[in-house]
Amino acid sequence: MKRLFSYTLLAIIALFVSSCSVDNGTKDQKVLNTNVSTLSKHNVKLEKKIVVAVIDTGVDVDHNDIKEHLWVSRDGKTNGWNFVDNNNVLTDNVGHGTHIAGIIASSSSNVSLMVLKYYDSRSSSHKNAFDNSLKALRFAIDNKADVINYSGGGTGASIEEFELLKEAESKGIIIVSAAGNDSSDIDLNPYYPASYKLSNIVTVASLDSKGKLSQESNYGHNTVDIAAPGEDVLSSLPGNRHGYLTGTSQATAYITSMIVSMKTLNPKLSCNQIKQNLITYAENNHKLVVKLALNSATKSL
Repeated sequence: MKRLFSYTLLAIIALFVSSCSVDNGTKDQKVLNTNVSTLSKHNVKLEKKIVVAVIDTGVDVDHNDIKEHLWVSRDGKTNGWNFVDNNNVLTDNVGHGTHIAGIIASSSSNVSLMVLKYYDSRSSSHKNAFDNSLKALRFAIDNKADVINYSGGGTGASIEEFELLKEAESKGIIIVSAAGNDSSDIDLNPYYPASYKLSNIVTVASLDSKGKLSQESNYGHNTVDIAAPGEDVLSSLPGNRHGYLTGTSQATAYITSMIVSMKTLNPKLSCNQIKQNLITYAENNHKLVVKLALNSATKSL
């Protein structure tokens, strides 16, 4: 069954373009990355860059915030792949992918971004977005991504997608997935890939500036693992610009950056260990992320 995509993740565009520098996050958000920086200052050799596959709308690979953090293929010819046009031109005509990549790059000094473009609103091929997302997952797995940031999704499960994610699980690849922006309990109304019951999927909801669940964020006591800031997040935009976007997409990118820092400090962490570390860290740093304890009757944290 092909998924009916919900493009609300790509369309929550309360966009305010700014010429200011990127906000690297709150003090709490810098804790793990500071640990990585401290190791570097003491000449402790980090084993390798953590490769994050960003399945999204493409990325401005020339952006000052991003260009030093790009994955490069073995042949040195590409930083990922454009599955919309089937080439290595990764131009972001939407802005969403660049925004997500900017959050991950600015929060994690040891990240290598594998850009996988599956959607472009300007292309006549955008209706093939779901098939493109499957190809992007295949590419990420085959090219040994450590983490996959999937700030998208929709209703309707897919056997093909589930099998790819299960293969990723068997190889220890973490999938950080947005819970969605429909103000819905996804325990009752599943949203995929966030709702697949796999140990390697970390499902992320969005918090507002007061640390409460964002009004538009999906939720679910049994499905959502964690929440992070997702409202009016300042990050990169195409053309070396910056601006604010809102949604579980942005919250997902924050959690991805935390996982990068964790895997940098201990590359051998399993998916379950990473999930437990996130929850423990959340419980001790409520300003950053809050473990969700929600049910269908209430959305108050």
